[in-house]
Amino acid sequence: MSILEAIPDDAETIHFIDFDICDGVQWPPIVEAVGCRHILRLTLINWKERNLDSVPPELRFKETKRRFQNYAQSCGVN
Repeated sequence: MSILEAIPDDAETIHFIDFDICDGVQWPPIVEAVGCRHILRLTLINWKERNLDSVPPELRFKETKRRFQNYAQSCGVN
């Protein structure tokens, strides 16, 4: 069963907790599908130890967060 299929029709608020956000590419389809029908709350966690390249993890997380917020707003989700 997919995440979207598991959401009850009568749910008002959906809260996702992502324990390893990485670049956040998994969230846009969910925001598009869920954000206009429910209150959407995301808790996004970034592990500081994870450093895949020369960009500091904190900077990568802030940039991912900024891009995601801009995308969500463009979909009408605040």
